[in-house]
Amino acid sequence: MPFFLPVPPMELFSRAKEAALQVLCLDDTLAEAHTPLGIMMAYRERDRWAAEHMFRGAIRLQPGYATAHLWYASILMRMYEGRLDEARREISCALDLDPFSPAANIALAELHIHLGEPDAAVDTLLKSVKQAPRFPMAWIWLGLAYGESGRYSKASAALERFKELPGLGSPWRTR
Repeated sequence: MPFFLPVPPMELFSRAKEAALQVLCLDDTLAEAHTPLGIMMAYRERDRWAAEHMFRGAIRLQPGYATAHLWYASILMRMYEGRLDEARREISCALDLDPFSPAANIALAELHIHLGEPDAAVDTLLKSVKQAPRFPMAWIWLGLAYGESGRYSKASAALERFKELPGLGSPWRTR
C-alpha cells in the first residue's frame, strides 16, 4: 500500500500556520500556539530569529510546557553554532517535565552526536527504544548514532528494525 499525505506538505504548513495565527488572534497567551509558529518559522521560513522569539515567548507564557523547551533546543542545535550549552539546558528542562518523552530523549541523543559523544547517544537511544519500541524516529537515530560510533552492522540492524515497524507504508520497504 503506498504512503500518501492527504495534501502536499507545503499546504499543510500553510494551514497549520493559519490555524495557529487564528488562535493567537483569539488568545495570544497560549504557549501551544506560539510553539507551532516557532516550528514553522524555523523549518519552513528559515527565520531563526522569529522562531527563537516564538519559542522564548511560549516558554515565558508557560515554563512547564515541555514541547516548547524541546523545539527550542532543536533550533539551538541545528540553526545556531556555539549554543549547545543552551540546547542542553532546554533538553534538561523538557526531560525534567516529561522524562519518558521519546522525542526529548532523541533530542538528548542528537545533542550527544553534536558534541562528538556517539556512545552516549547510543546509550540514550537504547533506553528510548526500550521504553517506546514502536517509535520510528528512535530507531532512525539509533542507526545514526551507531554509524557515528563506527558500529555499522548495528547501524544497519537498527535501520532495518525501523523499516519493519508496522504502518510506515511502502516508501520504507525495500522488499
